[in-house]
Amino acid sequence: MTILFFSIVVTVSAQDNSYPNLCPHSATNSKSGGLKAFWESNKTKVKINGKKVCSQNSDCNALLTLTTPDKPIVLGFDYIFVKSEKVPAMDNNGMLHYNKPFDATYLLRYKSDKEPLQKTWWFHKNNNPKKEIISYNESLSDIYKKELDFRLTLREDLESELSSQKFVFTEYVGMLKNKNDLCFTNTLFVKSGLITDVADYEVLVKFFNGFLKKFQNSKIIEIEHRVFLVTVKGKTNKYVIAFKVVNSKLQGELELFNSTTKQTVLTSIENSFSTLLSEGAAYFYGDDLFGLGKSITEIAAKKNILLITRSTSIDKTFEQTETALLKLKDKKIDKNSVSFLNGTPNTNEEATFQSFEGVDLELLQKLRSEINAKAAEKSSTTITTKEQLITELRNGANDVIFIVAHCDEKNIYFGSSKISIEELSNLSKRTNREKERVAFLFSCLTGNLFDKRKPFLPFFNKKIQSFSEVLIEKNFFDLIVSPPNTINGDDVLKMIDELDKHSILELRQRFNELLQNREFYNIAQR
Repeated sequence: MTILFFSIVVTVSAQDNSYPNLCPHSATNSKSGGLKAFWESNKTKVKINGKKVCSQNSDCNALLTLTTPDKPIVLGFDYIFVKSEKVPAMDNNGMLHYNKPFDATYLLRYKSDKEPLQKTWWFHKNNNPKKEIISYNESLSDIYKKELDFRLTLREDLESELSSQKFVFTEYVGMLKNKNDLCFTNTLFVKSGLITDVADYEVLVKFFNGFLKKFQNSKIIEIEHRVFLVTVKGKTNKYVIAFKVVNSKLQGELELFNSTTKQTVLTSIENSFSTLLSEGAAYFYGDDLFGLGKSITEIAAKKNILLITRSTSIDKTFEQTETALLKLKDKKIDKNSVSFLNGTPNTNEEATFQSFEGVDLELLQKLRSEINAKAAEKSSTTITTKEQLITELRNGANDVIFIVAHCDEKNIYFGSSKISIEELSNLSKRTNREKERVAFLFSCLTGNLFDKRKPFLPFFNKKIQSFSEVLIEKNFFDLIVSPPNTINGDDVLKMIDELDKHSILELRQRFNELLQNREFYNIAQR
């Protein structure tokens, strides 16, 4: 028997519709629209897109099953195509009332090449989304059954199948009235026409398979107050998604990113951050951040949002990060468990080695001495050589390490020594660490050093992200606190002063306050 799916969804209205039901015939087979017309116009597209999504499922079987409070989520990506439409109300005498329409959404679902497209419909009683859902059933449309050349299926059947899936792409036409009715599982809403190359569905499926793996041992319900900001580069286009957690499920909207849409995307991101509680957190996840780093950190700082940047190569689960955040929430730095490295040049040879030939040596020495004096009050262990640094990373027991050093694209410099990012990458992953560790990377790229004098100290440059990610990947630290932009020598001294005055997570906010006046907004944590 051919089974076809179609659905109806209703939005919030100013007041309840006085009529209990919509007209099922108008919704299904209206001369001016309805499910049948929607099906006929879009069935080819739905088959192509659905097949592209579902064909990737065989490549995703390595992913462990997610868990929810009720049941496991079965492996699988799914695709549905929906549209909201006004449908006239119908009274108990069968009379139609076009001035009292219901908001209906038609739904098509691709399942496999061996089965026809599925369709169903539902609506809320009195067109009020807070009231019960009334779905298609045989008695409701029995009077029109003979006129239809296809049959509908119950919403309960559709919900049962989709809720067991891992992730659903929900492509829609026009304006959806009530998205929550369509969040059967983790859901990405895609405005019809936004994906211009069907091959991008394949890229997105593979990307989200890896993304969901980061929830492998997590219950999404435990991280409700988070936003997951995701960037994906497709075959043709770039995309940005801000996922929030709704009823223990991820829900996001796919947005196209280019020079024309950049401001719209940033506005959407800011709106998503506004939904977080005070002192909330957002994950910035992806390998290409599309140059949004500075703008996002500014937005996060303005709203006092902890921003955690994560590349796809970091295999740490979000649960592990959340556990570390919880333990560090109220923890303060204990000077007896702090290691310190000051890489500021102290001789002409060291300055030349670190490419500071044009900087007054006396300024460098003064800065180095002031940093050392302040750091001595906040730390117990001093690192001066590459060997000591590697030992501290691989076997150190101190809770915190803070580093002031110059970094070019490939190396981190301290005195007359350096260690390359490649060397760090070749170190073995640490397995013997039993407690949370944090690294503070104080850096200065450009700026007016010492009351606007000409010399400047280019410490960490934009490649600091690679350095931070290596430290996380190797399990040397749980969190890396680092500025996304530029700070000067005075900033470093002020921040060292604050180290033991606040909890570790509060330091991020305090650093923001210190840097905002100089237009440097956020401390990113990884």
